[in-house]
Amino acid sequence: MCFMNNIVEHYLIKSTASIKEALIAINQNSDKGLILFVQDEGGKAIGSLTDGDIRRGLILGCTLEDPVSTIMHKDFSFLDKNDFNIKKIRQLKQNNIRMVPILDDQKRICDILNLSKKKSLLPIDAVLMAGGKGERLRPLTEKTPKPLIKVDDKCIIDYNIDNLISYGLTHISVTVNYLREQIEEHFSAPRNGIKINTVREPKFLGTIGSIKFVDTFYNDTVLVMNSDLF
Repeated sequence: MCFMNNIVEHYLIKSTASIKEALIAINQNSDKGLILFVQDEGGKAIGSLTDGDIRRGLILGCTLEDPVSTIMHKDFSFLDKNDFNIKKIRQLKQNNIRMVPILDDQKRICDILNLSKKKSLLPIDAVLMAGGKGERLRPLTEKTPKPLIKVDDKCIIDYNIDNLISYGLTHISVTVNYLREQIEEHFSAPRNGIKINTVREPKFLGTIGSIKFVDTFYNDTVLVMNSDLF
């Protein structure tokens, strides 16, 4: 089942909506992408619509009251929710396609990938280990955990988190121990729309020992890395 967020809904329009309604919606999305995805009454994605499609339709004699189904682009690019094809994503980027819907088995839109902001959409989980004491960096780490030390006004761990998110990762866990409350507070709110899961290590278990406390993995491939890589 698909659960769409509010951002995705801004890009959706019913096939029965008028061209004028589509123009209004595209204008409201002008800072996000000049495209809409057309759905039938059952919620199935059946086409895409850009400002260029509208201009061409009006030139050919369509009116603002005509339904968008008369001018939509039926052969639109999309990704399969259950079969991410990294090569296809690369090809879409090369073709300068920015917005790509992700469809489920019933061709309903689950999400929309903005390729101008995402480098890819890798089907992997990530675990960042952030429980160490950072003893070699004392006194900097006496009151601040090493991953939260800032470089150019940005925490070290955030460089890594943002990089993972830019490749489309949505399941990211951070294992914590030393001064863990600070890291838990740091990720108490979603980052770039992604909820970062913090996992407490009950005691210092050394290299990779904390991984077993991650409750759930959503993909077969898991990237395990130190949180303080820079």
